[in-house]
This record gives sequence, structure tokens and C-alpha cells, in this order.
Amino acid sequence: MNLPEDIILLVEDDHDQAEEIIEIIQQLKKYQVLWAKNGREALQILSKNKKLLGFAGSKIKCILLDMMMPEMNGMQFIEQLRKDEKKRIIPNSIPVVFLTAYEDEEKWYSAIKNRAAGYLRKPFGKYF
Repeated sequence: MNLPEDIILLVEDDHDQAEEIIEIIQQLKKYQVLWAKNGREALQILSKNKKLLGFAGSKIKCILLDMMMPEMNGMQFIEQLRKDEKKRIIPNSIPVVFLTAYEDEEKWYSAIKNRAAGYLRKPFGKYF
């Protein structure tokens, strides 16, 4: 079986939630899904999935990011991601969509400030 070349990185610490999201994405048969349980793991996965040492961007086309996780939460992760992207010779940004149960304006403003592409509320089961 050939895996699609385009990758979505799911950063989610809840195992059941992650399995549900992975299943939904895999039904599309357009993306390979990599799963990280926190922001630190996600940064390692990003590092391993660069194209041409990072000069040609990343194999990862989108990041689905939980807000609250152990070790490195979603806000800490996106801030580090955007800092790393600015250091590149040819800067490019990977779209990041936050997945969270939180709706407060402060978190949404922080997500926008860090160029989040979207903000989806959990749980998803009732939407799919």
C-alpha cells in the first residue's frame, strides 16, 4: 500500500481523541498522519520531515494542535514553530489549526497572533 506523500501532524495528548481524529483523516485517503503526544515530540517530528534540509520546506502540510498538553502546550509549540520558521533562508509557514475545548478570547487572540489558520472546538464526535 502506497502512503500519500502529504502529511498532517496531529499533536494531541488524549489517546482516544487522537484515534478518532486519525480515523477521520485516514478516511480521506489523501494524507498520511503522524501523531505527537506533546509539543516537544511534534518539534522532533518536524525536524525529521524537512525537505532538502529545510530549504524546500516540510513534508508536513498542516498541523492539528491541541491547546493543553503536558511538557509543551499548544501555545508554547506554535511560538517555537514560528520562531524556527523565521530563521530559515526561505521562510514558509505550516498552517496550524488549534483543536481545543477552550473558547476564551485570550487564547483565540494568542492563536491569531501566532498565525494560526483556524481554531476548532472539541469534542468532534457530534460534528462528524
